[in-house]
Amino acid sequence: MMTFIESNNILSKTQFGFRKGMSTETAIINFIDKIHNGLNKINHTAAIFMDLSKAFDVLDHNILALKLNHYGFRGKSLELLLSFISNRKYFVCANGVKSDTKTVNIGIPQVSTIGPLLFLIY
Repeated sequence: MMTFIESNNILSKTQFGFRKGMSTETAIINFIDKIHNGLNKINHTAAIFMDLSKAFDVLDHNILALKLNHYGFRGKSLELLLSFISNRKYFVCANGVKSDTKTVNIGIPQVSTIGPLLFLIY
């Protein structure tokens, strides 16, 4: 899946998270380089930083499905990806007492290989 995404330039070249060879250090070096270039050319230079709190937890499945389709994921591959995030269930167990099972209709699991990749596409 990542090969398809990389070969079709789906992600921005400035997207560093969750990508091979695109570490935090690479992002910082890239950022500092852009600042130096801007200052050397006497250009206005600014930065905006965002912290996406609970970003994985609020991802809308319908929007993700539209984006996956837009980027060329169709048929069985799209069905497989959507089955990974759809109708997920959870319960809480504390002191031997189990809660009722609930269905999760939004968000994607972070503790998976594909979760961060789906987030990047989103």
